[in-house]
Amino acid sequence: MQFRARLGGDDALLRAASVYYLPQNRPTRLEEVTVTEASASKLSTLEQSPSSSRSPVVKLKWKVENDDGDETVYKLAVRREGDVRWRPIHTGPKPLTATNYDWNTETYPDGYYRLRVTASDRRANSEAATLETSRISAVFAVDNQKPQVANVAIKYPAASVRATDAISPIGEVSWSVDDGPWQLASPQDGLYDDTTELCSIQLPDDLEPGVHTLAIRAADEAGNVGSTAVTFKN
Repeated sequence: MQFRARLGGDDALLRAASVYYLPQNRPTRLEEVTVTEASASKLSTLEQSPSSSRSPVVKLKWKVENDDGDETVYKLAVRREGDVRWRPIHTGPKPLTATNYDWNTETYPDGYYRLRVTASDRRANSEAATLETSRISAVFAVDNQKPQVANVAIKYPAASVRATDAISPIGEVSWSVDDGPWQLASPQDGLYDDTTELCSIQLPDDLEPGVHTLAIRAADEAGNVGSTAVTFKN
């Protein structure tokens, strides 16, 4: 910066000068957006009375670079794959200034989603100078529904069952006869790795003649557990 001063006489002196300037506003940059399921104990279908400890809360986090140090507020929105409209996530009466948020997904249908985070420095700048930036996450799953346990077929002492989930692979299927101990069922393809599993059950061959109850549980990899029970006569 250069400037010229014109003095009024031979004895005039310039001892100091003050310069005022307005720096160009720079936006808050969103570097990364991550979505992770809240930690929960893995449900085991082998427990006699499993507790539903799975949480529907998903943890949202984002990294930012804020060169100006301006106070930044964030708006969150999600869009399910195949939808056109972004659905805002209401984060409370106060503006969201933290770079993380715990999102309760209970009121959202299962499916695959993307998260959009929008950063605004409106609280530190005039309306004309305010800048906004946005970043969209990778696709992630919301899965709160229990697996469906159906197509139970019994030809004593053998039985079979189909466990299906719309989003997550089936992680475990177990069975119990007449409130006895729970035992793992065997996937017919040898591995729990798909959203639909056809499982085989070898019932005890020493059951007393009469009517018995076969209970079956299936857990998906998201921690949801579905169940059913059928009666059979040997």
